Amino acid sequence: MESLSEYVQRIMKEKNLKVPDVVRRSNGGIGETYLTSIVKGEATNLTVEKIKALALGLGVDEVEVCYAACGVESKEWTPRTLLTTMDKIVASPELTEILKALMRAKSAKLKAVKKLLERD
Repeated sequence: MESLSEYVQRIMKEKNLKVPDVVRRSNGGIGETYLTSIVKGEATNLTVEKIKALALGLGVDEVEVCYAACGVESKEWTPRTLLTTMDKIVASPELTEILKALMRAKSAKLKAVKKLLERD
């Protein structure tokens, strides 16, 4: 399970964002000091307004930030998470080949692969 701090750090790394970038993109909704405390894992109880500002600054869905802030793993695909996942698949030859193989696999094989992955 990814903490809010880890989530924010990952998104910033994936999007090549620095703290001032996120602050600027939040349209004044979140300050540099507060964002830094989130990144360091020091600020944990965000208000709804701060979650919205953080999502805007990171360019992600508010629900994703809310899940991370609550320590809940999202079970739903949002349009943004789907697009992010597709980008990762396209950027990775290994993931592309795995997906192609899964698309050709029969139902029983898919169930076996799912069961194998759930053990980890």
